Amino acid sequence: MVDDVADTEAFMTTATLMYKYAPGLDLGIEWRDQDMANHPMRPAGQQVEVMAMYKF
Repeated sequence: MVDDVADTEAFMTTATLMYKYAPGLDLGIEWRDQDMANHPMRPAGQQVEVMAMYKF
């Protein structure tokens, strides 16, 4: 939570799972529930983000 002179608030809940799929390859998924008052780049609601990371 953020509370400042401009009277803005931000609430965010996240859950992240990472899985080592193979040597050098990780997969992940993140669920996010957020309410960012007056922030156009972070709309309110739920989002799911997936990722893959290859290490070489």
